[in-house]
Amino acid sequence: MTQPAPQTRTARGRPRSFDRDQALEKAMRVFWEKGFAATSMTDLTTAMGIAPPSLYAAFGSKEDLYAEALDLYDQRARTLTEDIYSQGPSLRDQIEASLRLSARIDGKDVPTGCMVMMACEQSSELSEELQDRLSDKRCRGTDMLKDRLERALETGELRADADVEGLSQFYGVLQRGLALSGRVGIEPDDMETAIAKAMQAWDRLTAA
Repeated sequence: MTQPAPQTRTARGRPRSFDRDQALEKAMRVFWEKGFAATSMTDLTTAMGIAPPSLYAAFGSKEDLYAEALDLYDQRARTLTEDIYSQGPSLRDQIEASLRLSARIDGKDVPTGCMVMMACEQSSELSEELQDRLSDKRCRGTDMLKDRLERALETGELRADADVEGLSQFYGVLQRGLALSGRVGIEPDDMETAIAKAMQAWDRLTAA
């Protein structure tokens, strides 16, 4: 009598014992505070509350985890910026709010500086693929600003001959500079002064 073939047991991995989204949030915070190169695997596993095998199984390599953390940061920064550009009594107020967001002067309990801009400074430590992704993220704030100014032209919030390209580049550079200022020790009062001067320039550049 022919014996039935043995049943093949499907291997099942052990159920994940941690919240992946929460772990990623904690990893983002560590990378934001310390940067990619200075962050050790011990820093990450301690903050995330998981063992190294769990980290590798859930996220892959350290750079894979960093890429996800950057995506999370970038998505949140984009959402905050979109909220600013969709609210506020005037375009001027929105521009000022976007500068303050870059400077984190009104910030909550978050690390100083911009995680994306910090990553760009350390790009030599990263793969070419991630460097390319960073390049797109670095320009996103200026692109969003330009889109907002173009809409302002259409709605009459800006005068018809306003230099949208020049304004977006000028204030985009200011945003990136402010995003790094706190990280290098620039005092909040000095950033406040810079923002005030930038808004005086806005009044002159956009005066009817």
